[in-house]
Amino acid sequence: MGTKKELQLPLREFPAHIPVSCLNVAFSPDGQRIAIGDTENRVVIREVETGKELPTLRGHSGDVYTVAFSRDPDGRWLASAGEDSTVKVWNSHTGKLVRSFRGHTGLVNTLAFLDGRTLITGSRDRKIKFWDVTQLSDTRDSSSK
Repeated sequence: MGTKKELQLPLREFPAHIPVSCLNVAFSPDGQRIAIGDTENRVVIREVETGKELPTLRGHSGDVYTVAFSRDPDGRWLASAGEDSTVKVWNSHTGKLVRSFRGHTGLVNTLAFLDGRTLITGSRDRKIKFWDVTQLSDTRDSSSK
């Protein structure tokens, strides 16, 4: 049996303006955008095809270890979490912070949208938490019951 030489070239490469402190990446369900969590306490969103920078999400007070788009076709929501133990959900198109979840006591290093109703997170506090995201909205309605 002969040895097979593996191809070592990437399919695509972004220019150096991508944060060198990249900790995690996620693709939107439609494959059009990429979200990058970094060590500068932010989430950078870029168009995959052009590399154009879209809204940069700021609001964490520590490294952003994990990011995930919601599973709806356009990935409307983007969740992020990390060193500050908070989980934030953003409108991925406008960059507006929609909701913050607090409850972990350690670094949050993984998260995923389970379905259209639940966000699941895992932390160094050795807990997995399930969060209700059915009430996500871009506007706060003080008259709601």
